Amino acid sequence: MLGLMEQYDQIYKSIDPISVQRTYINEGFLASAWVPNAISIGRAWNAMDQKKGDDAFATQVKGGVDKAIGTYQETYNEIADRKIFAQILASFYNDVPVKSQPKFFSEIAEKYWAGNSEATFQKYADYLWENSNFIKPEKLKAFMASNPSLDAIKNDPGYKYAVNLYPADYVKANFGSIVADFESKRRNWTTYI
Repeated sequence: MLGLMEQYDQIYKSIDPISVQRTYINEGFLASAWVPNAISIGRAWNAMDQKKGDDAFATQVKGGVDKAIGTYQETYNEIADRKIFAQILASFYNDVPVKSQPKFFSEIAEKYWAGNSEATFQKYADYLWENSNFIKPEKLKAFMASNPSLDAIKNDPGYKYAVNLYPADYVKANFGSIVADFESKRRNWTTYI
């Protein structure tokens, strides 16, 4: 039987192969405020679609979205946001083995490949900034004011990127049960202390 410290060490070694990737997702990919905004808006519009005819709910959701857009507009800095976004993606590409990168990310790298990771992800960032309704605050405000359909939201290139990063779905799609097993073992281990 292993001692507590050895058990603890084994628990953390089991998640080591994905810890860098997990850190990039939580602290990097989701750091661009437009990404969680796009996820939230998509989920809110999906909820409204499921509650068709509930005008009070729709009004409440739209009010929350308008408030979030106002907050986002106050902190948006296009030059910094675009540059940081591209650099985080390039660093992820360089730091995480290709075989461990999620499918959606590999597809982006392949489609926008420009000779090296920095140029590739700058090209992708430029594409998103010009074509997504979720990134530039004025464009986002106009898009939401048009009362877009759920399909219009789902077809937006920024949303298509962001939806891959919804934390629970990302973990499930890319790590299977590794994270759940780790969390379960970690919780069990901490009850010994």
